[in-house]
Amino acid sequence: MLTLDDILHPITPAQFLAEYDDRKPLYIPATDDARKREVLTWSAWNGLLNQTANWSAASLRLMRNHQAVPAEQYCQPIQTPNGMVMRPFPAKVEVFMSAGASLVANEVTHLHPPVTAVAAALGSAYGAQIGANVYCSFEGVRAFGSHYDNHHVFVVQTEGEKVWNLYGNRAENPTENPADTPETRLFFEKTRGPVV
Repeated sequence: MLTLDDILHPITPAQFLAEYDDRKPLYIPATDDARKREVLTWSAWNGLLNQTANWSAASLRLMRNHQAVPAEQYCQPIQTPNGMVMRPFPAKVEVFMSAGASLVANEVTHLHPPVTAVAAALGSAYGAQIGANVYCSFEGVRAFGSHYDNHHVFVVQTEGEKVWNLYGNRAENPTENPADTPETRLFFEKTRGPVV
C-alpha cells in the first residue's frame, strides 16, 4: 500500500508541505519503483472499462480539441431499475479514441483498490475527502485547453508520456468551475500567465 512518503519520495512530506504545497508545482520523475505504475495498469484499466454498468455519460466522457464529445455520439440509452441512463458503448468509444479523443473517467476512487489506497493516503494527510479521475489519451489531439482546478491536484502518471503546461497565474480561492463557453476559454487563454 502506498503512503504519502511513497507518493512523494524522494521529497519528504514535511519538505513538500513547507516548500511546495499550495505554492508551486512539484515534478517527481518516475523511478524503477513499480508501486506507482501498479496504481493502474493497462490490464486493470481495461478491466474497469469493461464493467460497463459502472459508467454513464456523466462518469465516462470523451474530450477532443478542448470540446466535450456529445454523449449521444458515443452512448446509447439503457433502461435500468432507476430509469433510463446514457451508457457509453465500447465500440463507439474505441472509434473516437482511435481518432484522437481522450477518455475521462470520473469518480474512480473506489473502483480499484490501488487507486483507493492512494486516495486514502492523501485523505489521511490532508484530512479531506479525496476524489480520483483517470485520463487516457494518445498522441496528437489535446483534450483540454487552459483551465484551472478548484482543488489540489496530484497526478500519478502510470504509463506513457505527457506534456503538462502549468501556468503562473492562479484563480484566487476558486469555489466553483465557470461554465465552459467560448468566452471562458478565451479568458483563460489571455490570463493564464507564463509557463512555470
